[in-house]
Amino acid sequence: MNPIIEKLLVLQDRDVHLNRLLAEQERLPVEREDLDRQMKQAADAAETARTDARRIEVDRKHLELEAEGKMTLVRKYKNQLLEIKNNDQFHALQHEITAAETEIRKIEDQEHFQLSAFHRFVRHPWYFFGLILIWTRDMSVMTLLSSILITFYFVVGSWLEEKKLLVYHGGTYRRYMARVPGLIPLPWKFLTAKEAEALLKQNNEKAGAP
Repeated sequence: MNPIIEKLLVLQDRDVHLNRLLAEQERLPVEREDLDRQMKQAADAAETARTDARRIEVDRKHLELEAEGKMTLVRKYKNQLLEIKNNDQFHALQHEITAAETEIRKIEDQEHFQLSAFHRFVRHPWYFFGLILIWTRDMSVMTLLSSILITFYFVVGSWLEEKKLLVYHGGTYRRYMARVPGLIPLPWKFLTAKEAEALLKQNNEKAGAP
């Protein structure tokens, strides 16, 4: 090859490489700004999750106290029924008992444990789908950093969420955790439809026990 043409080709290749570097340099401030924004959002979300977890624990205790108070009231009303001879008073007291029992059912419904088809294979399916989206993008240095950061947020978020779920569902959720992976589905670790149904039934029977 002619030496002059060869040098021109080398220069052309260097120009292409230089232009690519300049283009990446122009994108860096934008990508850094985007990364800073995502870091702030992740930090805010983590703090919100911690606050929510604390609030939910307080709400859980409040619900338990409220349900206990309603049950005590129902027992008191039922004892009073035995002493009432007036028909109007009897029906009025029955109405109060029914209202209190309805409130108890509403409180129990707030603590109800449910499993969707996705939850049979992974405990946090929406985080899993999010991981698929962020790790199948075209990667640059900045998108790699943002993917790592978002993954960290998912891990922390799932941990905080499970603290809340353990408060609500106790042993039932611990058994569920032992059978189903958290963020990444595993072929050998999942619940069949019958096993999921049995777990829900066991939880409901426990919740309905006096």
